[in-house]
Amino acid sequence: QRLETWRIQRRLLGRSIASLAEGPPLRDPLQLARLNVMAQMIPALYYTDMESSHLVYLRMARLSMQHGHLPVTPIAYLGLGRYLGEKRGRFGQRRQFGEVGLQLAEHYGSQALLCKVLFLYGGFIHGWSDTAEDAADHLRRAFEAGMASGDLVWACYANNVMCMQLVFLGRPYAEIEAESQRCLDHARQVGEHYTPVFLLITRQLARCLQGRTRSATDLSDEEFEEAEQRVLLEQRPEFRVALHWYQLCKTQVLLLAGMHRQALAMARAAEGTRNAAMGMLQTAEDPFLQALALAAVLQEEGDPALRRIHGDSLSRLGRELQEQAERCPANFRHRALLVRAELAWVEGRSLQAQPLIGQAIQAALE
Repeated sequence: QRLETWRIQRRLLGRSIASLAEGPPLRDPLQLARLNVMAQMIPALYYTDMESSHLVYLRMARLSMQHGHLPVTPIAYLGLGRYLGEKRGRFGQRRQFGEVGLQLAEHYGSQALLCKVLFLYGGFIHGWSDTAEDAADHLRRAFEAGMASGDLVWACYANNVMCMQLVFLGRPYAEIEAESQRCLDHARQVGEHYTPVFLLITRQLARCLQGRTRSATDLSDEEFEEAEQRVLLEQRPEFRVALHWYQLCKTQVLLLAGMHRQALAMARAAEGTRNAAMGMLQTAEDPFLQALALAAVLQEEGDPALRRIHGDSLSRLGRELQEQAERCPANFRHRALLVRAELAWVEGRSLQAQPLIGQAIQAALE
């Protein structure tokens, strides 16, 4: 990965990322075959070997820069952008490569290609630098393009991530339940078997937060058994991304139910699976939920040594959230302010905490 990244950066010397959209078409039949084969490998690698999927994206992007563009090039540039942002901290390049990929997809005019590119852009790129509302709109367009082209699997992928982003956006629970149920019914109707695992969790989260499951911390009801689902997620490696989503949802319900130590344990479990969902906007829930759980535990903790450890962790998470807020205030500023307020509160700086809470509320409403 480092070698491919170095080769890519060398090819960018003296030119802008935006200029890549004007690259020539690929003529070499050997490179054409190579790139098309690699593109077919990506979905399977994403669920089984994330590091190898990064390498394939990087190589596809570098070969496109070197030999010319073809219809899979936009996907390669989006994968490259996601990698540079999440793995290398080059957040500006993440956005720029995403925009080039979207521009190229519009140029080719293929609805099937547009479905994939809009899904990757809305699910992995846009929301880290621009409003999450617009990211959800990209995912809705991805679904429409997938249905128009007959690419039902990727259309289901777009629906699934859109429902998770509704949770991130803080939409009403009834809306989240209705949308996740609609998307679940659609996935089952077309025979897509992967996304229903996620959509069930999203639906059950919404039902639980409306008080319509067995208890305030149990996602189970007459249609869903949480314990069985958790065993499935933990035993099947291809569901590691879904396991991460379940852990985030479970952290939220535990936190809201006042089970702070259990919420912290679940948040830390989610941190351990976060890499599986790398680049997806919902991974921004990891530091936020863990910070809130830590702040609550700190107020209950009597051991000075543990208070010091938890306080250091809370400060670290606060810095991560502040960095997110600086890159995209619209999506993250209210979260960073709230955690700053919590940190001030547990440190005994209540006069500083109160205005920060007011600022967080105002930022969330903007």
